[in-house]
Amino acid sequence: MAFMTWDEIRAATGGRLLLGKMRGNDAFAGITTDTRKVQAGDLFVALRGEKFDGADFAAGALRAGAVAVMLPEPVSDAHRKELDRTPGAVIGVTDTLAAYQQIAHAWRMKFDIPVVAVTGSNGKTTTKELTAAALSGRGAVCRTAANYNNEIGLPLTLLGMTGEDTAAVVEMGMRGRGQIAALAAIAAPTVGIVTNVGETHMELLGSIENIARAKSELVEAIAPGGIVILNADDARVAAMRAQAADGVRILTYGIRAKADIRAQALRSACNETRFMVTYGGERHDYAVPLLGRHNVYNTRGACGGLCARPFPAGDAGGTFPSRAAEDAL
Repeated sequence: MAFMTWDEIRAATGGRLLLGKMRGNDAFAGITTDTRKVQAGDLFVALRGEKFDGADFAAGALRAGAVAVMLPEPVSDAHRKELDRTPGAVIGVTDTLAAYQQIAHAWRMKFDIPVVAVTGSNGKTTTKELTAAALSGRGAVCRTAANYNNEIGLPLTLLGMTGEDTAAVVEMGMRGRGQIAALAAIAAPTVGIVTNVGETHMELLGSIENIARAKSELVEAIAPGGIVILNADDARVAAMRAQAADGVRILTYGIRAKADIRAQALRSACNETRFMVTYGGERHDYAVPLLGRHNVYNTRGACGGLCARPFPAGDAGGTFPSRAAEDAL
């Protein structure tokens, strides 16, 4: 599947051609923010950080095979002079990070597949890995690598979606109010999972109530027709159901509380945990190669993620692949 054309990039970002030539239907081979990973035909996006300026590497990206580079305007005289001597196109935008996110959103919207977003104070990465493992039983799944769950890592994941994927599972981190809402606007998730609310980031948000409000932004972002999956054993998470839009399906999971997806008869043996799950009047036995009650919660959240794409009766039960657990830990 070809990547986006210049017309599509321009429509997504409002970018303009500063140097070189490009036709509207010229397609890029891919997109990168890392000159070490430039492939022939790529678009290089020059991000800025506290200790680096991607514009310093733009000419090098063109020499490495990129057909165009995207820089924030105004472009310095020194960068323009160097780029003017290097074959390739230069695209100007107001903010390269915002443009990168806009491109990622436009690319994600090309795929009519379930996109599952996971957030919470703890257990995000394990729940994400287990959800992806469960969904992968029916086809390829695009998922967040490691814990790349921020404003740069999330677009990177979405830009990795291909026509082979039947679902995507993304992790969303949070360092303050509004961040999860911003990430959700990029990913447009159809399913949201909230694992728990704890004291992580208390220094940034001041109270556990503020942390809960920040996590609930994912619930608010799910559009009608989507699914929200909440930990019923965490009172702050369970209360988020009131913030879901009309037309959003709510599923709960837990061990102690009455929940839609409930784990019972927990027992640990050697390097695995076994338990029984009740859901919709059915019972399934599970075994996961993970120890600890907290990982039972992570698995229940992942089971809720299966609702992103219906499985025939019985498919949800069984054993999660051990590789998923190894990758998650």
